[in-house]
Amino acid sequence: MFGKLFEKLLTVLVYFFAKYHIPLVTPLIILAYVRFYSVNESEAKPWHAYRTLMSLFTRQIDLTQRKKPDQNCLISPCDGFVSDWGRLDYSKSDKSLKIKGRGFCPKELIGEDWLQDVQQGYFFSLYLSPKDYHRFHCPANGLVVDGVRQFHGRLRSVNPKLFKSIPNLLSENERVACRYRTNTGQTVIMVFVGAMIVGSVDLVSYPNGQELKQGDEIGCFNFGSSIVMFVSEGLLGALHLQQSGPIALFDVLGEVRNER
Repeated sequence: MFGKLFEKLLTVLVYFFAKYHIPLVTPLIILAYVRFYSVNESEAKPWHAYRTLMSLFTRQIDLTQRKKPDQNCLISPCDGFVSDWGRLDYSKSDKSLKIKGRGFCPKELIGEDWLQDVQQGYFFSLYLSPKDYHRFHCPANGLVVDGVRQFHGRLRSVNPKLFKSIPNLLSENERVACRYRTNTGQTVIMVFVGAMIVGSVDLVSYPNGQELKQGDEIGCFNFGSSIVMFVSEGLLGALHLQQSGPIALFDVLGEVRNER
C-alpha cells in the first residue's frame, strides 16, 4: 500500500515541476539531464531552446535525417532497446499463450479476448530509456484503430533489469493498449506501459476509420517507458530482427505480407 502511494506521489510531484519553468533552476536541470543521460541533440533543438523539462522529454526530432525503409515493412515504432522478442506459443491444453521471455503475462497485459487475435504471432518488447526520443509512430501501412483499453496499476520502473525480481512487472503497471486492424485483416496490438514518474500517455486523435501510414505519429510518453507490440501470425512474411539490443525508429523488424 505504501509503495503504491509513494509511486503516485512521486509521479505527481515530478510531473508538476517538469511542466513549469523556474527561472535559473529549470535551465540548469535541463542541462544536467542532457549531459547525465547523453541525450542526442543532433536531430533536435539544442538544450537551451526548451523552456521546461517536459518539453525536452516530449521533444520532436527531425525525421528527415532518418532513412526510411520500404513501405512493405514492419518497423520499430520508437527509439529504444529490444529487451525481448519472439513467437507466441498457443497451447491447446491450457488455452493460454506463453512467451519465452519475462516481464509480462500476455493475458493480463491486454486481456484474453484480444490475445486470441495474435495467437501464433510475434511479440516485441521495447524499453525507452530517459535519453530516448519519447514519441512513438505507426509501425506499418494501413493500420486502423479498432479499440483502446486503459489498465490502472502500479508506476514502477520498467527497466528490464528488474524482470528477474518482478516477472510480471509490465502487466502490473499503468498502461494503454491499442488494437489496430490492417487492410488484409491482420491485427497489431500496441501496449504503452507507464512507469515511475510516467503518469500519462498522450495519443494522437485520428478520425474514425482513417488508415495510418508507416511512420505516422501516434502518441508520446511524458517520460520514458516501454512498448509491447503484438502482431498476428499472418502479418509477417519474414522476420528480420535477430537479437536483442538497441533499436531506432524506422529500423526494420520484418516484411509485411500483402495478400488479401
